[in-house]
Amino acid sequence: MLNSRVRSTASIPVYFALFLVLTVAIPACAGMSLKTFKSDSSGYSIQYPGNWSRPPEWLTDEKAGARATMMTVGNNSSRHPLSLSVFYVKQPNALKDEVEALDTIMLGMNQDLEIISSEPRLPAWDWYTSYSYALVGVPYFEEDYYKLSPSGSLYRISLSCSKDMYNTALFKTIISSFTLLPAQPAKSN
Repeated sequence: MLNSRVRSTASIPVYFALFLVLTVAIPACAGMSLKTFKSDSSGYSIQYPGNWSRPPEWLTDEKAGARATMMTVGNNSSRHPLSLSVFYVKQPNALKDEVEALDTIMLGMNQDLEIISSEPRLPAWDWYTSYSYALVGVPYFEEDYYKLSPSGSLYRISLSCSKDMYNTALFKTIISSFTLLPAQPAKSN
């Protein structure tokens, strides 16, 4: 009898948390308009909130023959920035080497970096890493998703924001929209 009371009382916070997610986070994304960024040369498309933009300093670097290209968008707020970056590496080193290289860069930039998670997230993602750090005294959170394409190219999708702006539903909406495009036939001369 005592065990059944403990279980039913313990389930109340779970139901309350589910209620909050359904009433707060999902409507925030449901009414949001989305833009699609598509790169035929890098072979992917991804959606992001329609009110985000691509500031001049974040322009796409899609040079022909480059080893890596990058596309970045963000909400352009100096108080609570949120950003999405997609890195495309045409001929990557081993996945583990690429993940370790980013970890080294992140550690060099942020003395208080904490790697929260670094693990495979199969079948959708080949690797997932999350970080916690501070920039100019503001706590940040970043998630990096890695995907190897059938041709051997590597994609890293990075989402970052100040911790007070983290929105699980928004991040999942963006990440779930990432799509590899069908291979383009080679152009004949």
